[in-house]
Amino acid sequence: MSKSFTLIELLVVTTIILVFSGLSLAYYNNFTQEKILKNEGLKLVNTLEIAKKKANSGDLSGKTCNSGFNGYQVSVTNSGYSLWLRCGGNLVSPAVFSYSFLPSSNIFIRSGTGNYNFRELNLTSTSGTIQIKNSNIAKCLNITIYSSGVITISDNFISC
Repeated sequence: MSKSFTLIELLVVTTIILVFSGLSLAYYNNFTQEKILKNEGLKLVNTLEIAKKKANSGDLSGKTCNSGFNGYQVSVTNSGYSLWLRCGGNLVSPAVFSYSFLPSSNIFIRSGTGNYNFRELNLTSTSGTIQIKNSNIAKCLNITIYSSGVITISDNFISC
């Protein structure tokens, strides 16, 4: 008598393995997309923090500001953001830093576009919430800027 598996046993085991593999891939893809969203959100928070620190220290980024230092501005659009030096109420070209989301990442700013101005003494003249979205998984992260200069990013993803 030979010891072997029947065709039914092999089909059942193969089916179970395929189901678990499919579920694992779906969860892994979701996890990867959440990580991409979190990293893009942290990049934006870091840019806002840099603007705040440069404004607080009076850093001119190697540029001349003859008409009075007004701090820094982060301009947020749907597809990216830029960091600008402000002198005499005007932006000094070129931008200190610009960043655009890759079209293939499906990341964009859902709400909160506009200009966020940072002045000396950690004050912002604009406060608000920026919501960044990953359309692959329909989830968002909120970045909140307070008038006191505190910048926070939500710990949890929200459906949007």
